[in-house]
Amino acid sequence: MELWVGSMIGGAIGAVIGHGANHFIGWFKENRQSSPERKFICAELVFLLENYAVKCAEVVQDDGEPNGDQGEYESITKLPDKIDYSLVKGNWKSLKSKTMYEICSLPMKQNEAIKSINFVAEYMSSPPDHREYFDERQYQFSLLGLKAAEIASGIRKENGFPATELAKWVLPALEEKLQKIKDKRLKYQDEEDL
Repeated sequence: MELWVGSMIGGAIGAVIGHGANHFIGWFKENRQSSPERKFICAELVFLLENYAVKCAEVVQDDGEPNGDQGEYESITKLPDKIDYSLVKGNWKSLKSKTMYEICSLPMKQNEAIKSINFVAEYMSSPPDHREYFDERQYQFSLLGLKAAEIASGIRKENGFPATELAKWVLPALEEKLQKIKDKRLKYQDEEDL
């Protein structure tokens, strides 16, 4: 009888270990860093995100130009379209959930940014230069561009991709404009508090 119990326990342990090993191997194959499909998806995403960051930087550099008889300022740079993720082919499940969340949150953040810009344009901006409108536009797209660049940088590091050229002008332009607007807002807030 003791032999029978020992065989049963050994069989159960073997089944559990076998099942666990099988599960681990499947998980490892799907999620390993060097998956060719994952690398391909990540490369496509990096280029989409960095292109978006460049377009955001172009918006950030737009202070508008006078137009019409009254010389009211109008924007000269079109807002970037939302990133079209349908261009990225492959199994997105191979990406880390945090990375997928950050990527998928960008269009929603852009919607919120545009709502904020439209609100300022309609209720707070004053002619002829519409400085409040341009500040809000530059502020919101600085945040979006920096977020896209941050996500792209994280994907580059995770996959061992080479460094980007964004650091030469895109990131400094976004960071500088963001800081200027934050400083200006802080100054206005301090003046209101007096």
